[in-house]
Amino acid sequence: MANTIEGIWVGNAIQSLFGKNISIPVLIEFKENSEEGILIMDIADMKFKNVKNEKKWILDLQTMNTHNGFVLVNYRNRDATLVQFGSITFKIDNAKGRLDGYFTGYGPESEGLVYGAMILTKNAKDEKNPKS
Repeated sequence: MANTIEGIWVGNAIQSLFGKNISIPVLIEFKENSEEGILIMDIADMKFKNVKNEKKWILDLQTMNTHNGFVLVNYRNRDATLVQFGSITFKIDNAKGRLDGYFTGYGPESEGLVYGAMILTKNAKDEKNPKS
């Protein structure tokens, strides 16, 4: 089976922020036959100092490179007034329907370097790209 990331993936981003590990619910959709996608971070329950309270962040994704079961993805916040950007490297495991990865970038709340892990599973309701 080819290493494909097309479809909808759900899980969590785990990040250290101001000395505390936080888990942020994440949904990613990689568009079919495209190098683009979106990442939605559910931040409704989070309290911020530097960023206005929002329910979610929407990040535009650009797949940069795929090699031997790994994919490099760059991200940028869709809201141009919010500075948030970076990269994620995922290991693709189609047999288990998982994307495991690490991200690094610039975060709007920390106003500096952010990093952490993402663990995602293929959404079972994704009819176009079922797990095999």
